[in-house]
Amino acid sequence: MGRGRAGRFGPGGPMAHLKQLGLTAQQREKVQAIHLAQRRSGIEIRKDLELATLDMHQLLRAETPDRRAIDVQVERIASLRAQVQKARVNAMLDVRGLLTPQQRQKLEQLREGDDGPGPGPRGPGSRGPNRPGETRSQ
Repeated sequence: MGRGRAGRFGPGGPMAHLKQLGLTAQQREKVQAIHLAQRRSGIEIRKDLELATLDMHQLLRAETPDRRAIDVQVERIASLRAQVQKARVNAMLDVRGLLTPQQRQKLEQLREGDDGPGPGPRGPGSRGPNRPGETRSQ
């Protein structure tokens, strides 16, 4: 979703197929609004996720780690990751809800012809975002 790399709304991502669907001007405008809202939300959540991860590392470095605090932080990180996924799914569903039945059918055909970039989720060529601290090798 970030600039300069393929993502949900970026070049080569699943949303790239929308250009081939003959969207109306009104549909394009609504898709752009959904995209903007999802990006804004994603930025906030990823910021919180990165800060939570830093806090987790700090807890783990303690001389005597507080297991309860670590458990709470693990739950917080899991919750933030779930929020990222939910935001993506909701944006996808919102966009799909804008499409006519014919456009949805064509989108499915386009997706069936797209085997994706590589094996499995988060495998080589995965389109998913990096988790804080991860780097993408391409």
